[in-house]
Amino acid sequence: MTHIDYVHDVAFVAVVREEGVEHVVGVSRYSTNADGSQCECAVTVSDKWQSKGLGTLLMRHLIEVARSNGIRQMNSIDSAENVRMADLARYLGFDARMDPEDASQVIHELVL
Repeated sequence: MTHIDYVHDVAFVAVVREEGVEHVVGVSRYSTNADGSQCECAVTVSDKWQSKGLGTLLMRHLIEVARSNGIRQMNSIDSAENVRMADLARYLGFDARMDPEDASQVIHELVL
């Protein structure tokens, strides 16, 4: 994950070693707006590692870091069909609303 300053841009990577080779199996990251009060966040977990709590762990850590960096709101824009992301966002306390500019997307928001 390149050009990360750990204040305005933060990323965490989950890596496993299988047969002596490291593989990235999950990533969470955020990038803030100009004044640093809000950020857009994302998480992705490889299919093999889904439903094991890795996405939750990555996002919880990202939320903690965002809070400690003074960010007041996190946002994520996701496909309305992405049920797993909707479930994770709801579990983590995000509110959801339809994107007024694109009905195929949902905006998840978390006030920190």
